Amino acid sequence: MPEQEGPGTERRLHILDDEEIEALSGRPCFSADDRAEHFSLEPDELKLLRSVRGVSPHVAFLLQLGYFKAKQLFFPVCFEEVAEDVAYLLARYFPQIPRTCLRSPNKRTVLRQHHMLLAHFGYRRCGAKERAQLAQRAIQVAAFNSKPVYVFRELLQYLTEQRILAPGYTMLQDMVGT
Repeated sequence: MPEQEGPGTERRLHILDDEEIEALSGRPCFSADDRAEHFSLEPDELKLLRSVRGVSPHVAFLLQLGYFKAKQLFFPVCFEEVAEDVAYLLARYFPQIPRTCLRSPNKRTVLRQHHMLLAHFGYRRCGAKERAQLAQRAIQVAAFNSKPVYVFRELLQYLTEQRILAPGYTMLQDMVGT
């Protein structure tokens, strides 16, 4: 069913409700067990961490690593927004470092860490070539079943199988609508 944002604006299909969108693309909210699982380090991940310099970049890297393991997505690094996760990481990996010593990493550092994690997990960004392939896949799927939620879920499955970082919900929503 199309939704409209105001007179004269583009129409978009309503595929998922707000809760489903949040579950799909929102930052993970970890329990204590989730933190132990997602913030644990394999030997090759420990090597990656050692290539990062400074406590703040270390914590940012660990956050991104854990969130990527959980959702195969990246999220903005804002230590204040994820205080419980930061407290866990400091207690586990840097017990002598007070929270007040952390500074948000710069954009270049964050992007370098994204690149490291994509390479580590064998993923790639969804660039123009990948979007064209995804659009072609949407056409194939819609020929079989044109229900928007079915096409949407099949595109997510395709992205996972191809190890492509999922674009934003709106881009997928527009692709399914087309």
